[in-house]
Amino acid sequence: MIAEMVQDDDNDRYGEATHATVMGGDPSNPTWREYIGAINSEWRPVFIAIARCVRKGPAWRGTADRWCNDYYFKTDTGYTVSFSWRGWGDFMQALVNKCEGYMTYYM
Repeated sequence: MIAEMVQDDDNDRYGEATHATVMGGDPSNPTWREYIGAINSEWRPVFIAIARCVRKGPAWRGTADRWCNDYYFKTDTGYTVSFSWRGWGDFMQALVNKCEGYMTYYM
């Protein structure tokens, strides 16, 4: 599965079964293994693909305030995922696996 970051020009995807909006603010600061392990098995490959995309692209260095309002992720299988600012912080702090908290990637 391949994911790409897409500019958010279309809100029609919201409410579809293949779209997830990730909310956040998890104070437990999970490791990547804990974070990915808590995701529904249907969606786990989607988040793994997003992680691969993030590691390759400019979002890796970005905080939520720089892109969450304008972009989302889309896979080649039709799944889409958008993140709230706190959701992005949770995802990124787990991905870098330093347990440093979501605020590090918030703004």
